[in-house]
Amino acid sequence: GSPDVVTVGGATGSEALTQELYALAADVFQELAVGTGGDLTKMTESLARARTDPSGFAAALSSQTQERLRELSIKISDQRR
Repeated sequence: GSPDVVTVGGATGSEALTQELYALAADVFQELAVGTGGDLTKMTESLARARTDPSGFAAALSSQTQERLRELSIKISDQRR
């Protein structure tokens, strides 16, 4: 593959963290779908904004999901040290 491609497993550093990331991503997409009423155009626009304003995107998530995101980012950061 391309040297620019980073696999999720390579990014997290462990299978357990990869599975946790997938579970969190599923919950984020569920929140996104509910928040946009399932409108694919709005979902796509929201994801596009997330690329340029990730903190703004995260701020729109539930407090529980934000906390899970924070915890997972710390675990991944610790794993990569």
